[in-house]
Amino acid sequence: MIPSPQTKPPPRLNYAARRKAGLVKTKPRQRIKPVSAKRKSEGAEYASLKKFFLVAHPVCQFPGCTCREGLEIHHKARRGRFFLRTDTWMSVCRYHHDQIEQNPTLAKENGYLLTPEQRRALA
Repeated sequence: MIPSPQTKPPPRLNYAARRKAGLVKTKPRQRIKPVSAKRKSEGAEYASLKKFFLVAHPVCQFPGCTCREGLEIHHKARRGRFFLRTDTWMSVCRYHHDQIEQNPTLAKENGYLLTPEQRRALA
């Protein structure tokens, strides 16, 4: 008896080839929200707190500085879970804010940035 010839199955197409051939159903993509609902509500609360904090602290809190214009909030304990805690904020001018951010070792020595141990003690 003569064996029948076996045929090979066609090669399997990869995803890109199937998509190009129109064999893949595509869903319309949804845009990722730029801000989550939780962060949006925190942002509104932060704006309100920031306004009152800067009114209560109208001068740069960096020693020796008397600047009253362009004040910003410096977060001594970073912005994570201490984002809305005003006891970890400093009112500083742009120049001193840059100084604090560019020199973290000096900032930690002077108390302008809190160490992880100090942050744990606050929590």
